[in-house]
Amino acid sequence: MATLAASLLPATASHAADTSVTVDFATSGGAPTYHASGTIYGMAPDGSLPQDHFFKDIKWHFMRAGGAQLNSGGYATSLADYQTRWNSTLAQYERTVALGGTFVLLPHDLWGADGTTSQGWPGDNGTWTQFDNFVTQLISDVKANNMTVQRDLWNEPDGSNFWGASQSQYLQMWSRFYAKVRAAFPNQLIVGPSTASQPNTSNTWWTTYLSYVKANNVAPDIYSWHDEPGDPVTDVGRANSTLTAAGLTNSRPYQINEYATLSMQSPGGGAWFIGRLERAGADGLRGNWGGGSCADTTTMIERSRQAGCSAPHRPRSGGAHRILRHALRDARNCGPRHRCLTGSRARQGRRARERGRSWDGARAA
Repeated sequence: MATLAASLLPATASHAADTSVTVDFATSGGAPTYHASGTIYGMAPDGSLPQDHFFKDIKWHFMRAGGAQLNSGGYATSLADYQTRWNSTLAQYERTVALGGTFVLLPHDLWGADGTTSQGWPGDNGTWTQFDNFVTQLISDVKANNMTVQRDLWNEPDGSNFWGASQSQYLQMWSRFYAKVRAAFPNQLIVGPSTASQPNTSNTWWTTYLSYVKANNVAPDIYSWHDEPGDPVTDVGRANSTLTAAGLTNSRPYQINEYATLSMQSPGGGAWFIGRLERAGADGLRGNWGGGSCADTTTMIERSRQAGCSAPHRPRSGGAHRILRHALRDARNCGPRHRCLTGSRARQGRRARERGRSWDGARAA
């Protein structure tokens, strides 16, 4: 046991109370499980970069992608646009498998709804023909290439950037998509709903979704959401409560498949999310918000430099504790200390502005 005490110097005549922190070094949380070692995009369109060690050094094991931003649209625009995005998706899938990772497929990007394009939504005007054809094409391509993927059926359907129709229309889409995927790939996992907001009993979009999937027997294998910002520990506890209230069970780790806003992507912020995701037992995929596009590969390599560090250290192999140590050492070499932000709907506007600013107004996922 060790007790650390620090006196806070008074800014005025009054003296602040001493603060003490007790740390029990004999208590261990267990071996690191690398829950934070996933990414959304950050790989070259042809899957060639970054080099292997940038993935292996952090025990990377999740990639989430679907060809976003490569052209003016996807299947909803033209079959040719879809093919461009599909070719990139396949290349990144093959690289992910070669690195021993799990690939999370993003159909919304293959459809073309990446926040930078203009197209309709599945089921507009009560018409599902184009969407059904899209799902048939996607299933055929996955089968033809013998792919084993997790399918994240749609990204951030609770916002307007990636789903511009009603929640009711989204739920109809979910059921149609779910049934076709389950019939074609009964042993492959379905992920959702990947909301921008976090689980909570006060989040009516989330609770409506849970009631629907329970009533229609279309619950995902893995429940997912985004923490941009958010606290994985708090949100996992709230997710458990909402699932219990809806009569649902969860047997797999939650997937927080976008975490950390641009301002949180510093060594200190990275260390904080590593710790919180480990404690929460949720799988995390860090957002690729530091570069110019989804295909940018420098963010994963150079994020410490962008935070203002004079001498960033590349994380070495040997465990999450080493990665954490290097992140903290980088933080000491930086200017202002990073201040971690936790979930607040009031900060969602800043999150959107950060993404827009980092991508010159072109936001995608």
